[in-house]
Amino acid sequence: MVDVRDVARAHLRAAEVGVSGERYVLGGHNLRIAEFMRSIAEVAHVRPPLFELPRTVLRALVRIGERLPGASALGNHLGAFEAWQPLDSSKARRALGLDPRPWADTLRDSLEWYRGRGLLPREGSVV
Repeated sequence: MVDVRDVARAHLRAAEVGVSGERYVLGGHNLRIAEFMRSIAEVAHVRPPLFELPRTVLRALVRIGERLPGASALGNHLGAFEAWQPLDSSKARRALGLDPRPWADTLRDSLEWYRGRGLLPREGSVV
């Protein structure tokens, strides 16, 4: 997980100092889905999920998402969960100065962005 602001900064830096033909992994924090969900719940001040979906259920949801009209993105995103692997962004850190901000900051700012646009209830409001 990496903040889009850090990715944008790294893209600009790559245009300035990146080596033509080289590839850079612009990563941040390697989190498993359960860690990701717990961290969101903590920052949002809500209860985290009570259980994890078994892989068989996740696979079924991917297949359903792939077949539903207009929901192919859902299948793609769910399918990516199963292919999770940690990524090494040390090359981008060295060559481009990538320095991902703390994950909690990204979450807090993201939640506030969504709340500010009325896409999530304000903190403390009753849903």
